[in-house]
Amino acid sequence: MATDTSTRTIRLDPPPPAPARMPPPAPGTGVSQRPAPVAPPPAAQPTPVRPAARPTAAPSSSAPQASQAPQAPERVGAPRRLLAGVLWGPVAIGAAMLLQMWASAQGGDQAVRPLRLLTVLLEGGGALAGGNSLLGIAVNTALGMVLGVLFALVAPRLRGPRAVLVGALVFAAGVFAVDLYALSPALSPVLELRDAPLLLASRLVFGAVLAIPFLAARRP
Repeated sequence: MATDTSTRTIRLDPPPPAPARMPPPAPGTGVSQRPAPVAPPPAAQPTPVRPAARPTAAPSSSAPQASQAPQAPERVGAPRRLLAGVLWGPVAIGAAMLLQMWASAQGGDQAVRPLRLLTVLLEGGGALAGGNSLLGIAVNTALGMVLGVLFALVAPRLRGPRAVLVGALVFAAGVFAVDLYALSPALSPVLELRDAPLLLASRLVFGAVLAIPFLAARRP
C-alpha cells in the first residue's frame, strides 16, 4: 500500500485583535465610565502686524521754536508808551494851563496871561503886554510833549498802579521845582512867579492826568 509522503503547507492566519475592554460600570449607576474626549488645542491665531509709524518731518527752521525765550514785554510796549507820552503830555499840561488861566481870571488879570508868560521864552519881556496867545499854546503843547516822553521813559521802572501815580506826582513836583528855581531866576525880573502854590497845584494836576494812560496799561 503506497503512502503519500508529500509535505503539505498549512497557512495559519493570525487571530483577530481582541475588542477593547470597556471599563466596568460605576457602582450603582450601570453606566460605564468612559474617559471624556480631549478637545484638540485651538489653532494659533495670527498676530496682527501693525503698520510702521511714518517718520515725522523735522520742523522748519523758520517756524518759531517753543524753547525760544519770549520777547521782553518792556521792549514790546516801548513804542506804545512813547506814543502815550506824546499824546497825553499836551493833554496833561493843557489841563494845568486851564487851572492857571482860571486862577488868573479870578485874580483880576486876563485869562490869557499864563499863555503870554510862556511866549517870554521866545519874544522876551514885550510878550507880557501883547504876546501872541496862539504862540503860547504852541509852546505849551511842545513842553507837554517833551515832558510826556520823559515820563514815558521813567514809567517802566515803576511797578504797580500806586507807584505809577506817585511817580507821576513826584515827576510833576520836579517840573515845578525847575520852574521855580531855574526858569524864574533865569528870566527875572521879566518873569515873576507871583503865586507859587497855584503853580504847584497846576503841576500836580499835570502829573495826575499824565498818569492816566500808564495806569490803564497796567490793568489785567
